Amino acid sequence: MEQHLKLKIDNHIPHLFFTPKDGEEKKLTQKKEDISKVILNIGENFNLIEKDLDEDVQVNKLVQLANEADPDYLESMPSDIDTESLEFELEDIIQKMILEAKGIEKEYSDVDDMTQELRDEIDRNQSMDIMAGLLDTVYKVIVAKTLLAAYELEIDKVHFVSSNNYPRLTEKLGEELDRLGIELYLD
Repeated sequence: MEQHLKLKIDNHIPHLFFTPKDGEEKKLTQKKEDISKVILNIGENFNLIEKDLDEDVQVNKLVQLANEADPDYLESMPSDIDTESLEFELEDIIQKMILEAKGIEKEYSDVDDMTQELRDEIDRNQSMDIMAGLLDTVYKVIVAKTLLAAYELEIDKVHFVSSNNYPRLTEKLGEELDRLGIELYLD
């Protein structure tokens, strides 16, 4: 058996696993970090939550909104990612970024001649762009930690398994691994 790294997201909880040549898989991350909770936190902070929806449906709607928005609206990447640990630390990183993003001035706030309906739509679109940027950061952190593990273990094959649909994460992971000459297998 060839050694490989596996990024597995099960019920929105990402973990990294290493499988050496002997085939005995070893879990590299221990913390249970729930991506759906991070997404719901972002949605709540930027008034994007729809009332009376099941949590999974709500998360899927928020991911869909983020996919339709501008992920480059926020250009900052957290500088305090712990490169000594493979734990993702998503909640801490995103909470700091939420606080920063809440300080962003509302677009067209200085325009007086605008209907409230139009102002609400502009504000919602800005919130969607902020959410897309924050979710993009979540993906970047997961990809960065995966790349860190692959580098440290000298791995050239990464398997990605997910029970959840995160198309942008899959795309970003594939792009970064390809750039480094690491094969990605979608299981």
